[in-house]
Amino acid sequence: GVDTATSAISITLPSVSSTNVGRTLFIKDETGNGFTNNITLLPASGETIDGDSSFAIDGDYASVILYCTTTGWHVT
Repeated sequence: GVDTATSAISITLPSVSSTNVGRTLFIKDETGNGFTNNITLLPASGETIDGDSSFAIDGDYASVILYCTTTGWHVT
């Protein structure tokens, strides 16, 4: 889980080229302050998350599951 109690957080994902295809990541706002203190997921340089340059978890106790393919990270 990610601690959003005091501030927003940015997390850079591993690059697709250094990650096994099919790898999954589960990221959750563990402290319930995600609406105020968003968790921003950032792909490695030149990569995307579902075609976008970032993905925000912006709800209290919200979570996301991501999986890796040869073309980038994808949200389930």
